[in-house]
Amino acid sequence: MNSLYIEAYEFYKEQYANNLVLFHVGNAYEAYQEDAEKLSTVLHENVRYRCQLKFLTFPEANLKEVMRMLSDSDIPFATVNYRGEDGSFTVPKVKQIMEDMEADY
Repeated sequence: MNSLYIEAYEFYKEQYANNLVLFHVGNAYEAYQEDAEKLSTVLHENVRYRCQLKFLTFPEANLKEVMRMLSDSDIPFATVNYRGEDGSFTVPKVKQIMEDMEADY
């Protein structure tokens, strides 16, 4: 499971290199690795670990407030809202996305 998060983080950090990337997962938003550390300074919360992966999460109901805090701190951000096969928000499966993109060409 850890590699799925790392792959998604690295994939979207390439696309949004100068942004803090927030992933919509279930009914929360999550930031990983260095983005989690940056978010922790804004939210004044400690980074947590999941299988040696740094992360920080907050409820989706707090998104507007967190966006305001990031903007006030001059931290650009991007959100990733990916739905899995069951329709719920989840971490993107990068390999599947890449395969789908290649199949479309």
